[in-house]
Amino acid sequence: LQAAAMSYDGLLDQTRQQLSVAYLRDDRLTIGEVATVVGYSEPATFYRAFKRWTGMPPGAYRAQRG
Repeated sequence: LQAAAMSYDGLLDQTRQQLSVAYLRDDRLTIGEVATVVGYSEPATFYRAFKRWTGMPPGAYRAQRG
């Protein structure tokens, strides 16, 4: 990771972001379920992270693509 100038936390954050966006395309999953699947124990923490990544909460992201 050091050779690639990446940290474990940065890689984890990037992976969670990519998976979250993909999982939110599946309307069968609730936002709380997406939060759990990507590794957040509290939905509020997921909401904050998602807003940091995309500039909008997960519900608004899901609604905009529909």
